Amino acid sequence: MDLIKAILHHAEEYDGDDTPAFDQKDLPETFHTVSEHAWVLHCNLIVDRGLVKGSLDRGSKLTVSAITWEGYDFLDHSRSPEVWNAAKTTAGHLSFGAFVNILTHLETTYGFELLKPGLEKLLELAVL
Repeated sequence: MDLIKAILHHAEEYDGDDTPAFDQKDLPETFHTVSEHAWVLHCNLIVDRGLVKGSLDRGSKLTVSAITWEGYDFLDHSRSPEVWNAAKTTAGHLSFGAFVNILTHLETTYGFELLKPGLEKLLELAVL
């Protein structure tokens, strides 16, 4: 899942412009040793699942023409390290779809918990 997140973050750097074709060597150093098989699998997954509009060329370079709504949702849900790590721990080796559902639920719950004190204060003021 970390590789998918890194790919999307890299594509997001070019928001609004076509992302130049890239491979794992263009990501942070942690991903430089990712096998070509794993790279191709993850790139195909993010394209097939509709997180990006793009394609993988014969040289295993990914070109992203756009991040989709679903891709931005994934990015938004993954921005909190606490939520991201909790989702990875909870999901274990579940499917990508299950992981996204857990990530979304945790991010929504975590976000609500951060907003809760302010919402309670607003409710108090509304009652007065």
